Amino acid sequence: YKVQYDVQNLVDRKRTSSYYTSIDGVTVVRSLIEKIPNRDGIVVMDPFMGSGVLLSSIDDLVKPSKVIGIEINKRPCELARNILSKMYSNVEITCGDAFKVAWNYKADLIVANPPYVRWHLLNNREELLKTVASHGYGHFISRSDPGLHILAMFLIDHILKDSGYAILVLPASTFHTSQGTGVKQLIKYRYDVLGIVENLKAPSFS
Repeated sequence: YKVQYDVQNLVDRKRTSSYYTSIDGVTVVRSLIEKIPNRDGIVVMDPFMGSGVLLSSIDDLVKPSKVIGIEINKRPCELARNILSKMYSNVEITCGDAFKVAWNYKADLIVANPPYVRWHLLNNREELLKTVASHGYGHFISRSDPGLHILAMFLIDHILKDSGYAILVLPASTFHTSQGTGVKQLIKYRYDVLGIVENLKAPSFS
């Protein structure tokens, strides 16, 4: 829906990383979901859902027992609630900070475009580091000034069930800068990587 992209212009895009997944990115996410063998009766979640672009784009590919979405900006959150509630039978939407409310959730499939916010723009930097470290990820934080997308990866890992799937839209810097060293270690230690796709023509978000 066009309105799902338009609403990002009504919030502080830079501080909350409201740069929603492009149509090209959505197409790749859909193609990867089609490769997942069991898509019925699962819990699907986007802990950084924005206006629900990703969750609303896969309704024909999954038959979830529950859909969970979290978004820090109220207007996109309420828009997502309205749209997703018409698509799925069991929807739980929380308008709030995922780093404060999402740690107790569990999901079989996570689709997300984690927030890419630079360290100096975050107001609660020390609190974020302590929270992530308190859940056992301290040794994976390779720099004292990680982007928010790096910390988001650890939250996503915590939510994802064993044998679950995560399909994520990430900046390339996640894999070629020092702040992503711990993320790469986590992926190597805990995951079977089924695919990494790079869009060489245009950004997959914004």
